[in-house]
Amino acid sequence: MDPNITFDMLSVDGGINNQLPCGAGFNGYTVGMATGVPVTFISTGTLPDDLLTEMLDQANYLLTLEHPPQTILDTIAGLESQVSP
Repeated sequence: MDPNITFDMLSVDGGINNQLPCGAGFNGYTVGMATGVPVTFISTGTLPDDLLTEMLDQANYLLTLEHPPQTILDTIAGLESQVSP
């Protein structure tokens, strides 16, 4: 793995860089797999039960970029107890 890999973070609508165990693993996995390319973590802050708004906010942000990323990994982290059966 390239020791000079970059990791940037962008916040959309108040998103945070969650380094708790339920969130940080995705970041580490992505950085480890995305060798040779810059990695930008985009965190979208919305209500926990408003996934569609979160996804739309992120898509609208990406559409404003002159040079959007060529590859996107979209993950959702949460507690199993927060998901309805």
